Amino acid sequence: MKEFWERLGYYLVGIVDAVGHKGGIWFLSANLKFSCKILWAMNQCVTLEIDGGGRRWICSAVYGSPQATNRVELWSHLLDIGLCIQDPWVVVGDFNDILSVHEVKGEAFVEVLSCSHSDHCPLLIRCQGVPIKKGNRPFRFQAAWATHPDYKAIVQKSWDSTGFGIHRKFLGVQEASLEFNSTVFGNIFIKKRELEGYLNRIQRKMEADDDPILKHKEEELRAEYNIVLAQEELLWYQKSRDQ
Repeated sequence: MKEFWERLGYYLVGIVDAVGHKGGIWFLSANLKFSCKILWAMNQCVTLEIDGGGRRWICSAVYGSPQATNRVELWSHLLDIGLCIQDPWVVVGDFNDILSVHEVKGEAFVEVLSCSHSDHCPLLIRCQGVPIKKGNRPFRFQAAWATHPDYKAIVQKSWDSTGFGIHRKFLGVQEASLEFNSTVFGNIFIKKRELEGYLNRIQRKMEADDDPILKHKEEELRAEYNIVLAQEELLWYQKSRDQ
Protein backbone atom coordinates (compact mmCIF):
# COMPACT_ATOMS: atom_id res chain seq x y z
CA MET A 1 0.00 0.00 0.00
CA LYS A 2 2.89 2.38 0.75
CA GLU A 3 4.17 2.02 -2.83
CA PHE A 4 0.62 2.49 -4.19
CA TRP A 5 0.15 5.86 -2.44
CA GLU A 6 3.64 7.03 -3.40
CA ARG A 7 2.84 6.43 -7.08
CA LEU A 8 -0.16 8.75 -6.63
CA GLY A 9 2.03 11.47 -5.13
CA TYR A 10 1.43 10.92 -1.40
CA TYR A 11 3.77 9.79 1.33
CA LEU A 12 2.85 8.00 4.53
CA VAL A 13 2.97 10.04 7.75
CA GLY A 14 1.14 7.90 10.29
CA ILE A 15 -0.88 4.69 10.41
CA VAL A 16 -3.21 2.85 12.76
CA ASP A 17 -3.71 -0.70 11.49
CA ALA A 18 -7.20 -2.08 10.93
CA VAL A 19 -8.46 -5.02 12.97
CA GLY A 20 -9.96 -7.40 10.42
CA HIS A 21 -12.41 -5.28 8.39
CA LYS A 22 -12.84 -2.73 11.18
CA GLY A 23 -11.14 0.60 11.79
CA GLY A 24 -7.77 1.63 10.43
CA ILE A 25 -6.38 5.12 9.76
CA TRP A 26 -3.86 6.19 7.11
CA PHE A 27 -2.48 9.71 7.45
CA LEU A 28 -0.98 10.84 4.13
CA SER A 29 0.60 14.07 2.90
CA ALA A 30 1.17 15.46 -0.58
CA ASN A 31 3.42 18.31 0.57
CA LEU A 32 7.03 17.43 1.36
CA LYS A 33 7.69 21.00 2.56
CA PHE A 34 5.64 20.37 5.69
CA SER A 35 7.15 18.61 8.67
CA CYS A 36 4.83 16.06 10.31
CA LYS A 37 5.44 14.38 13.64
CA ILE A 38 3.16 11.89 15.41
CA LEU A 39 2.31 13.07 18.93
CA TRP A 40 -0.28 10.50 20.03
CA ALA A 41 -1.91 7.41 18.49
CA MET A 42 -4.66 5.06 19.61
CA ASN A 43 -6.93 2.63 17.78
CA GLN A 44 -9.49 5.33 16.88
CA CYS A 45 -7.28 8.38 16.44
CA VAL A 46 -3.82 9.50 15.34
CA THR A 47 -2.63 13.03 16.18
CA LEU A 48 0.21 14.85 14.42
CA GLU A 49 2.05 18.12 14.80
CA ILE A 50 2.34 19.83 11.40
CA ASP A 51 4.96 22.53 10.87
CA GLY A 52 5.27 24.49 7.62
CA GLY A 53 4.68 27.82 5.96
CA GLY A 54 5.73 29.64 9.11
CA ARG A 55 2.89 28.08 11.12
CA ARG A 56 2.51 25.10 13.43
CA TRP A 57 -0.77 23.33 14.13
CA ILE A 58 -2.17 20.04 15.39
CA CYS A 59 -4.32 17.62 13.37
CA SER A 60 -6.17 14.60 14.77
CA ALA A 61 -7.50 12.04 12.27
CA VAL A 62 -10.41 10.08 13.74
CA TYR A 63 -12.18 6.86 12.82
CA GLY A 64 -14.65 6.41 15.65
CA SER A 65 -15.90 2.97 16.62
CA PRO A 66 -19.51 2.23 15.55
CA GLN A 67 -20.05 0.98 19.13
CA ALA A 68 -20.93 3.81 21.52
CA THR A 69 -19.20 2.16 24.50
CA ASN A 70 -15.90 2.11 22.60
CA ARG A 71 -16.22 5.77 21.60
CA VAL A 72 -16.06 6.77 25.28
CA GLU A 73 -12.32 6.03 25.13
CA LEU A 74 -12.03 8.26 22.05
CA TRP A 75 -13.79 11.23 23.70
CA SER A 76 -11.57 10.89 26.78
CA HIS A 77 -8.46 10.77 24.57
CA LEU A 78 -9.48 13.93 22.70
CA LEU A 79 -10.23 15.77 25.94
CA ASP A 80 -6.76 14.90 27.24
CA ILE A 81 -5.20 16.23 24.03
CA GLY A 82 -7.12 19.47 24.38
CA LEU A 83 -5.60 20.01 27.81
CA CYS A 84 -2.05 19.43 26.53
CA ILE A 85 -1.82 21.72 23.48
CA GLN A 86 -1.82 25.45 22.81
CA ASP A 87 -1.48 25.47 19.02
CA PRO A 88 -4.45 25.59 16.58
CA TRP A 89 -6.08 22.17 16.43
CA VAL A 90 -8.29 20.50 13.83
CA VAL A 91 -10.07 17.17 14.37
CA VAL A 92 -11.32 15.46 11.21
CA GLY A 93 -12.60 12.06 10.12
CA ASP A 94 -15.49 9.67 10.62
CA PHE A 95 -16.80 9.99 14.18
CA ASN A 96 -19.72 7.55 13.69
CA ASP A 97 -21.71 9.96 15.82
CA ILE A 98 -23.93 13.01 15.38
CA LEU A 99 -23.39 16.26 17.25
CA SER A 100 -25.51 19.41 17.26
CA VAL A 101 -24.55 21.98 14.60
CA HIS A 102 -24.71 24.58 17.38
CA GLU A 103 -21.54 23.10 18.87
CA VAL A 104 -19.50 23.98 15.77
CA LYS A 105 -16.95 26.74 16.34
CA GLY A 106 -14.77 28.69 13.82
CA GLU A 107 -15.17 29.46 10.14
CA ALA A 108 -13.82 26.05 8.89
CA PHE A 109 -15.84 23.93 6.41
CA VAL A 110 -15.48 20.36 5.15
CA GLU A 111 -16.02 19.44 1.51
CA VAL A 112 -16.80 15.78 0.74
CA LEU A 113 -14.93 14.98 -2.48
CA SER A 114 -15.78 12.26 -5.00
CA CYS A 115 -14.21 8.88 -4.29
CA SER A 116 -11.83 7.40 -6.84
CA HIS A 117 -9.33 4.93 -5.35
CA SER A 118 -11.52 3.70 -2.48
CA ASP A 119 -15.16 3.32 -1.43
CA HIS A 120 -14.52 6.12 1.09
CA CYS A 121 -14.75 9.80 0.10
CA PRO A 122 -11.80 12.12 0.82
CA LEU A 123 -12.51 15.11 3.06
CA LEU A 124 -11.12 18.55 2.13
CA ILE A 125 -10.96 21.03 5.00
CA ARG A 126 -11.24 24.70 4.09
CA CYS A 127 -10.25 26.95 6.97
CA GLN A 128 -11.81 30.04 5.36
CA GLY A 129 -14.65 30.62 2.93
CA VAL A 130 -18.29 29.73 2.52
CA PRO A 131 -20.03 26.38 3.04
CA ILE A 132 -19.32 23.93 0.24
CA LYS A 133 -22.01 21.85 -1.38
CA LYS A 134 -21.68 18.18 -0.51
CA GLY A 135 -20.17 15.92 -3.14
CA ASN A 136 -21.81 13.04 -4.99
CA ARG A 137 -22.88 9.93 -3.15
CA PRO A 138 -19.93 7.49 -3.00
CA PHE A 139 -19.96 4.36 -5.11
CA ARG A 140 -20.81 1.17 -3.23
CA PHE A 141 -20.32 -2.24 -4.80
CA GLN A 142 -23.35 -4.43 -4.04
CA ALA A 143 -22.44 -8.07 -3.56
CA ALA A 144 -25.96 -9.01 -4.68
CA TRP A 145 -25.11 -7.87 -8.23
CA ALA A 146 -22.84 -10.90 -8.57
CA THR A 147 -25.88 -13.20 -8.24
CA HIS A 148 -27.29 -11.92 -11.55
CA PRO A 149 -26.23 -14.08 -14.51
CA ASP A 150 -25.50 -11.04 -16.73
CA TYR A 151 -23.30 -9.07 -14.32
CA LYS A 152 -20.01 -10.92 -14.89
CA ALA A 153 -20.20 -10.30 -18.64
CA ILE A 154 -20.96 -6.61 -18.08
CA VAL A 155 -17.91 -6.20 -15.83
CA GLN A 156 -15.69 -8.09 -18.29
CA LYS A 157 -16.88 -6.03 -21.26
CA SER A 158 -16.35 -2.74 -19.41
CA TRP A 159 -12.89 -3.78 -18.18
CA ASP A 160 -11.75 -4.86 -21.67
CA SER A 161 -13.16 -1.83 -23.51
CA THR A 162 -11.94 0.92 -21.12
CA GLY A 163 -8.63 2.67 -21.84
CA PHE A 164 -5.28 2.01 -20.19
CA GLY A 165 -4.68 2.39 -16.48
CA ILE A 166 -6.18 0.60 -13.49
CA HIS A 167 -7.90 3.77 -12.27
CA ARG A 168 -9.75 4.34 -15.57
CA LYS A 169 -10.74 0.68 -15.76
CA PHE A 170 -12.20 0.77 -12.25
CA LEU A 171 -14.14 3.93 -13.11
CA GLY A 172 -15.46 2.20 -16.22
CA VAL A 173 -16.63 -0.80 -14.18
CA GLN A 174 -18.20 1.59 -11.66
CA GLU A 175 -20.18 3.40 -14.36
CA ALA A 176 -21.27 0.11 -15.98
CA SER A 177 -22.33 -1.26 -12.58
CA LEU A 178 -24.48 1.78 -11.82
CA GLU A 179 -26.08 1.57 -15.25
CA PHE A 180 -26.70 -2.16 -14.73
CA ASN A 181 -28.25 -1.46 -11.31
CA SER A 182 -30.52 1.20 -12.79
CA THR A 183 -31.71 -0.56 -15.94
CA VAL A 184 -31.42 -4.29 -15.18
CA PHE A 185 -30.98 -5.24 -11.53
CA GLY A 186 -33.35 -2.69 -10.02
CA ASN A 187 -34.40 -2.07 -6.44
CA ILE A 188 -34.44 -5.31 -4.45
CA PHE A 189 -37.14 -4.14 -2.05
CA ILE A 190 -39.49 -3.01 -4.85
CA LYS A 191 -38.98 -6.31 -6.68
CA LYS A 192 -39.70 -8.20 -3.46
CA ARG A 193 -43.01 -6.37 -2.92
CA GLU A 194 -44.04 -6.88 -6.55
CA LEU A 195 -43.30 -10.62 -6.42
CA GLU A 196 -45.21 -10.95 -3.17
CA GLY A 197 -48.19 -9.31 -4.88
CA TYR A 198 -47.95 -11.60 -7.91
CA LEU A 199 -47.68 -14.71 -5.72
CA ASN A 200 -50.65 -13.64 -3.64
CA ARG A 201 -52.84 -13.16 -6.72
CA ILE A 202 -51.74 -16.46 -8.31
CA GLN A 203 -52.36 -18.41 -5.10
CA ARG A 204 -55.85 -16.93 -4.76
CA LYS A 205 -56.66 -18.04 -8.31
CA MET A 206 -55.31 -21.53 -7.55
CA GLU A 207 -57.76 -21.84 -4.65
CA ALA A 208 -60.63 -21.65 -7.16
CA ASP A 209 -59.00 -23.21 -10.21
CA ASP A 210 -56.63 -26.19 -10.18
CA ASP A 211 -55.01 -25.14 -13.45
CA PRO A 212 -51.54 -26.66 -14.12
CA ILE A 213 -50.53 -23.44 -15.90
CA LEU A 214 -51.17 -21.50 -12.69
CA LYS A 215 -49.17 -24.06 -10.71
CA HIS A 216 -46.25 -23.75 -13.12
CA LYS A 217 -46.42 -19.94 -12.92
CA GLU A 218 -46.44 -20.09 -9.11
CA GLU A 219 -43.32 -22.29 -9.16
CA GLU A 220 -41.53 -19.78 -11.39
CA LEU A 221 -42.52 -16.89 -9.13
CA ARG A 222 -41.40 -18.79 -6.02
CA ALA A 223 -38.00 -19.46 -7.57
CA GLU A 224 -37.61 -15.79 -8.52
CA TYR A 225 -38.80 -14.74 -5.06
CA ASN A 226 -36.20 -16.98 -3.37
CA ILE A 227 -33.47 -15.37 -5.47
CA VAL A 228 -34.62 -11.89 -4.40
CA LEU A 229 -34.68 -13.01 -0.75
CA ALA A 230 -31.08 -14.24 -1.07
CA GLN A 231 -30.10 -10.93 -2.67
CA GLU A 232 -31.78 -9.02 0.15
CA GLU A 233 -29.92 -11.15 2.71
CA LEU A 234 -26.61 -10.35 0.97
CA LEU A 235 -27.47 -6.65 1.02
CA TRP A 236 -28.20 -6.57 4.76
CA TYR A 237 -25.16 -8.76 5.46
CA GLN A 238 -22.96 -6.28 3.61
CA LYS A 239 -24.52 -3.28 5.40
CA SER A 240 -24.04 -4.89 8.81
CA ARG A 241 -20.21 -5.06 8.38
CA ASP A 242 -20.45 -8.62 9.71
CA GLN A 243 -17.26 -10.58 9.22
